[in-house]
Amino acid sequence: MMKRFLPFVLALGLMATACDRDNPTPTGTDEKAQLLKSTVWKLDRVATPDNQTISPGRLNVETQAVFRVNIEFRDPDITRAIDQDSKQVLNGGTWKLAENNTVLDVDVTGFKGKFKIAELSRTKLVLGNSIPVDGQYRDANMEFSPTK
Repeated sequence: MMKRFLPFVLALGLMATACDRDNPTPTGTDEKAQLLKSTVWKLDRVATPDNQTISPGRLNVETQAVFRVNIEFRDPDITRAIDQDSKQVLNGGTWKLAENNTVLDVDVTGFKGKFKIAELSRTKLVLGNSIPVDGQYRDANMEFSPTK
């Protein structure tokens, strides 16, 4: 059952930066990419666009699973979801920055999506997307913080 929502976990947590595969510029030359790669991220909360916290119980199982993994972005465009307790890699895929580095494009086994980067600093990563809340897709922000 964990494998079922791991792709979504990675996709949500896999917010990092990298170069486009068709672009010869090496991964990591961008400040956003460096911030993403220098930190292992964990999901702290999901909120509405007007900053109201969404209770995890209102989220689907896949989104709830993101709270139990750490997300790591690596060169050359690899992302991994790591179980917070066992420290085992649960799933992986690729990532890159798109649309002038404003979108994190994630391609993970069983999941593919683009997440708007609403905020990125050394202490916070906020990704926006439409996610299932109470059984219906709604705009929401996923707020991540460093694990270290």
